[in-house]
Amino acid sequence: MSSEPKYIRKVALIGGTGHVGSHILKHLLGTSQHTITALTRQPSSKFPTSPNLNVLSITYDDQTALINALRGHDFLIITLSARAPPTLHRRLVSAAATAGIPYVLPNYYGYGLGAHAIRDPIADFSHYITDVAQTPDVSYVALVCGSWYEFSLAMGEPWFGFRIRDRSVTLYGDGRKKVSVSTWERCGEGVASLLCLPVGEGVARWKDKEVYVSSFLVSQRDMLESLHRVLGTTDAEWTISYEEPAERLRAGKEQFAKGEFLGFAKALYAAVFVDENADFETRRGVDNGALGLGSEDLDAATRRAVAMAEGEIGDLGY
Repeated sequence: MSSEPKYIRKVALIGGTGHVGSHILKHLLGTSQHTITALTRQPSSKFPTSPNLNVLSITYDDQTALINALRGHDFLIITLSARAPPTLHRRLVSAAATAGIPYVLPNYYGYGLGAHAIRDPIADFSHYITDVAQTPDVSYVALVCGSWYEFSLAMGEPWFGFRIRDRSVTLYGDGRKKVSVSTWERCGEGVASLLCLPVGEGVARWKDKEVYVSSFLVSQRDMLESLHRVLGTTDAEWTISYEEPAERLRAGKEQFAKGEFLGFAKALYAAVFVDENADFETRRGVDNGALGLGSEDLDAATRRAVAMAEGEIGDLGY
């Protein structure tokens, strides 16, 4: 479009205090190239102080207020919690289109789409992409990042199979199936790097496509070895059990059908370890190089996961 700016300068962000949203905000502010408007339903002390950040309290039920708040921005980033109202994402996209925002990063953070999709998911999050694709005058750039590494390792057995506090793990199959994963830091720096590129080399290049980023290509066995290095343990100090991922997928779906939330997590992650597309780094390739993203330290990320597991997340007892 002829009026398209050469660079993305004004960014609107929904969910700037959440897990991934806070890391995106941190890295965007770190570039000093953007003015960010963080839309929030209520004031929060979690927002950093920066001359490049405007925190705007707004009710998401007021479509006119949303449109007015979004006017003049070049890009909208949406990060919503799983508890967000099911129609909210679509209304945010509609408001962005009406406000004249040409690009949206939808609330999609996971594995690939189309031919690169996980084939037997318990939930299909691609409707977030559809919300943008079916809205005139706005395009999406989707972030494919795989599972969030620290979160998935720390949350408990239904996720990556680990109970770090208890020193126990369920390995899927032999535990050596490798999958692509990303840290929250990688997600944040990936989005910031994308928006620092000239539009023609960045968002226009990935217009209505997925940009693939990854921190590590790892197996559960790799995760366990990293935990050993961080904790100073050996296999002998862990309780190690085994389960076939296809059986785990079936059992998780059955649990979830009975209304058990943990069955959802179990099936969601089992599907990842069943499907070959979870290794998108090998099968498709990643865009780390095009975004100027360097390597990360697996043990440093594992150390963060341990801190999470030994904190409030571990208190949940999953």
